[in-house]
Amino acid sequence: MENTVNLETALCEVRKAYRLLWLFQRRVLDICETIRDSFGVVFYYVGYHFDKPTNGSPFKKWSWDMLPMSNISFLFVRHKGEYPNKEWANYPMPGDYLLSIHVVPDTALLDCKFEGEPDPMRFSPPNAAGSKLGLYLYYNDAKRMDANGQPSLTNWFDRIWSPLRMIRHAHSDNHPLEGVRTYGYVLNLSQLDSAEAIRKHVKEFRDAVKVQLNVEL
Repeated sequence: MENTVNLETALCEVRKAYRLLWLFQRRVLDICETIRDSFGVVFYYVGYHFDKPTNGSPFKKWSWDMLPMSNISFLFVRHKGEYPNKEWANYPMPGDYLLSIHVVPDTALLDCKFEGEPDPMRFSPPNAAGSKLGLYLYYNDAKRMDANGQPSLTNWFDRIWSPLRMIRHAHSDNHPLEGVRTYGYVLNLSQLDSAEAIRKHVKEFRDAVKVQLNVEL
């Protein structure tokens, strides 16, 4: 009987956790939309840092794959002008940029060594970890042409975002691809507790980009 009671108590906590997780994820999506609207960018893609949930058998996969927002990036693009075949996602023009919003609800997940599936029972205590949101800008300066003088295919996801996807800290670096400059800015999610606070930090990010990259967003 005692085991049954303990299990019922544990399952009640699970139900509470799922409801809290829904509220958290809804709030994160709202924050991302406010940031998106502040920049006037359009949604482009979702960058999953684990495998995305599968329609196939999940039993040999990590449980983290079923928790995609435990480590996720939402990608937005500002594009303008004429593009080959109207494919702005494959032919960035000078002045276009990608904004990546990287959400990490529990930094203890990123602190582990990833020798096999991360085990939360071995994580640091929740009050010793943090919840972060990173803003990463990938600013394109170049119009790329191939050897035949034709526009060179340069996909935002594969060629521009993916090479630096593992950078999870504030940074200002040149990109491996010539003609792309980057800047990053990391916040505690607790700092984004209102629309006013979000707009304040967006302004600070814009100001920092102007200083670091000499770019007006």
